[in-house]
Amino acid sequence: MIVTAWAIVWGATDGMASVVQQHRLVMIAPSSAPLLFGLNSSAIYVGVAIGGVFGGVSQEWFAITLLGIPAAAMALLATLVTVVEARRSRREERAQG
Repeated sequence: MIVTAWAIVWGATDGMASVVQQHRLVMIAPSSAPLLFGLNSSAIYVGVAIGGVFGGVSQEWFAITLLGIPAAAMALLATLVTVVEARRSRREERAQG
């Protein structure tokens, strides 16, 4: 029962971020959309690979009970990058409009 519920939630939400990213890429350069989709997919795969490297290194450096520390640090870094980029984007929009 729990697995089924989790599968439904995962299936419904897993692709949401990709759809938003792809829409933004099309809005930036509609004529280059296929190329941008390919670059975006490549960047996602590179990010997954880098995450695997960090995960492996973390397992070597930290006890299993402390693996939440590097995971939280990476989540915080991702949040900071998102906030900074959103603020920069808003400033650019205000300057143009």
